Amino acid sequence: MSQSLAPPHPIWCDESGSTGNDLTNTDQPIFTYAAHDLTADQSAALVDRIRSTRVRPIQAVELKARGKTGLRKRDDWPEIARLTLEALDGHFLVTVMDKRLALAAKAFEYIFEPVLEDRSRIFYDRGLHIFVMEAIGRTIRDAGGPAEAVAAELRTFMTSFKPADAPLLFRNEPTLPPDAAVLGLLLRFARGYRDQIAARSVHLEASGIAHWILDLAATSFQSLLARGLGGRHGKVQVYCDESEPLEAMNDYFEAWIDRPDAVPIPGPGGRFVQLKLDMAGPIRFERSIDHAGLQLADVVAGATYEIYGDPAKNRLGELAPLVARHLHEDHMLPDAVAPDPSNPMVRTHMHILRLLAARAELRQDPLKGMDREYYAALKRFSRPAGRVGRKPRQDGPGGPKGRA
Repeated sequence: MSQSLAPPHPIWCDESGSTGNDLTNTDQPIFTYAAHDLTADQSAALVDRIRSTRVRPIQAVELKARGKTGLRKRDDWPEIARLTLEALDGHFLVTVMDKRLALAAKAFEYIFEPVLEDRSRIFYDRGLHIFVMEAIGRTIRDAGGPAEAVAAELRTFMTSFKPADAPLLFRNEPTLPPDAAVLGLLLRFARGYRDQIAARSVHLEASGIAHWILDLAATSFQSLLARGLGGRHGKVQVYCDESEPLEAMNDYFEAWIDRPDAVPIPGPGGRFVQLKLDMAGPIRFERSIDHAGLQLADVVAGATYEIYGDPAKNRLGELAPLVARHLHEDHMLPDAVAPDPSNPMVRTHMHILRLLAARAELRQDPLKGMDREYYAALKRFSRPAGRVGRKPRQDGPGGPKGRA
């Protein structure tokens, strides 16, 4: 049979740890998404194998990692997880998102980007968005910490896109911990360019997707499919467990129907990455009870959640390498060590953020001469004399001091 007449190859997707827009949730601090490309027959055979090899029968009508009848409650859960992951080796991808770090990433996207969007490549190519994400992520990492109120308002604004709903971001000057320099600079930027941010965010409120803007399923889906499994096959049919956020954005994903050619887009570090996803039709949202492929995606997502979640509840530590080699590069996990403040690129990022904050307070053009500013700052801080540490400077009247 020719490839043009071959049926589309199935890809099965599911998630674990979803809390919608609540990215400061304390009970489920991470989100995982899994996709695999076994055929329907292969998936059914693997589910049968899992069931038939249990000493104690699985009574549940479908395989699910979590829930009232979830496999995680069984004594042989580690054996089931190992069997599943080994059988799927080379056929699945997963992503893991620390929710508070993801909220910090969204802060750059919806606070800085509306103001800088005309020439945002200047900042993305140099990794300013990653620097801001990691710095703010460290500041808001601890639930109930001194920056918790600001974290809550970041979440609030990015669901309504009305500055009036987030006075700590756009009007007041909240008290911040001493190591929150980057968050303090973001707040100065937000206050100064409040009207511009609001004006350029109106379309998000009007689009109807604002209610799901912080949900991590769509971002994960695109990574695993368009920058992952989709590139391994020709025409594909994507199956997802019923998902209200993805269904709300289905019109966007229908743009991938009949798209056989790869699409190059700017990626991390200034390099280009290829998006490849040729869908045979719209995403099929189905009940997992009706599809073994969706059940396996659930098991993989649940196992990944346990491995990267609370260490005290992790019974799958020995399986971490099986998952790690299938971890998509778009995952978001906190770095164990903060960046060296004497690093020339770190100092350059801080200089640029201070400059943007100062221009915001003066209502100046944020982009004027920014290429030159980056070049000059990196050149200065790369010199031996420029790398010598200095006393931390104050970032404005009453502003935070110290490291990022």
